[in-house]
Amino acid sequence: MYEVDIALEKNLKRGLFMKKKIFKSVSDIVVTCVLGAVALIFIAVLIVGNILAFHVYSTALESKFGFSGGTQLQYDTNQYFERKTQSMDEASQLAQQMGIEAEGEGCVLLKNEDVNGAPALPLAKGNKVSLFSQSSVDVVRSGGGGSGSLDATIVEDLNSALDFFGIEANPTLWNFYKSKTNYRRKIGGLAQGVSYYEPYNWGINEVPQSEYTQEVKNSYSAYHDAAIVVISRTGCENGDLPRSMSVSTSGVNQGSILELDQDEKDMLAAARAAFDKVIVLLNTGNVVDCSFLEDYDVDACLWIGGIGQFGMTAVGGILAGKLSPSGKSVDTHLYDLFSAPAMQNMGNYEYWQG
Repeated sequence: MYEVDIALEKNLKRGLFMKKKIFKSVSDIVVTCVLGAVALIFIAVLIVGNILAFHVYSTALESKFGFSGGTQLQYDTNQYFERKTQSMDEASQLAQQMGIEAEGEGCVLLKNEDVNGAPALPLAKGNKVSLFSQSSVDVVRSGGGGSGSLDATIVEDLNSALDFFGIEANPTLWNFYKSKTNYRRKIGGLAQGVSYYEPYNWGINEVPQSEYTQEVKNSYSAYHDAAIVVISRTGCENGDLPRSMSVSTSGVNQGSILELDQDEKDMLAAARAAFDKVIVLLNTGNVVDCSFLEDYDVDACLWIGGIGQFGMTAVGGILAGKLSPSGKSVDTHLYDLFSAPAMQNMGNYEYWQG
């Protein structure tokens, strides 16, 4: 450090930092000025051209992007977008319609095998079905832990969505799950008020088969056209998914949260044994282990993601054949998630202060 300072001091004394010339001759100055002038003229032409083009192509822009051309904008009032609604009710209706359309166009049909000579989906009007899993009455609607929340008092459930399209759901089974409020999923993450990860908070909490009464099981026969099983998973900021559920289940479930736990497997097995047609709805933003599709001979599988506040209407429409599940998967749904090298990075990550 001392030697560098000495060298710097010598250079300063010699004036090497003060005598460096930018231009070597007058011709360099002339060339620079000419190029600068040309650049300014080019920029001016671009500005004028953009203004003219906006007016010439305003009709095309409006039809493509949904906003009016420059002649419709009030530049002096900072009105950059036209108001399309006159009230909050109208705006809410448009938002609701957009939510339904987004869900309908985003659902992905992962599997649809023939059952008795016809595809498992769509269902027919007048079909009577049984909805399985506690998630059927408590679906994942958003993937956020804060900004992704919504008004849960203004939503449509799976039961009413199917009813709207003429498909009747088993009321005994539906009320059974509604009554089991102690079986609801739990989200882990940072413990409240502390800086460490809390794996104990995670829980799938599917209703075990031992809780199913004979009355519930007997109800299947009257709603036997299909068993619709909802598999839900959530995860968000402040909620890293655990690689192993061993801690939160006291060693009962050794798999990751992206695999089915034993209660879910027992539920699928019971549905497969009692119904000719089994349909799975993947209500998750995460890619789950799909080996169960083969293990339990599932006839149809529809990925519905997080359905939002109004998306269940679209799910009902797809199941009833009124909407086409036109979405495409951006991920590979594996039969064994841990066959992917990136899964080695999954796990519980500790958070520490400092």
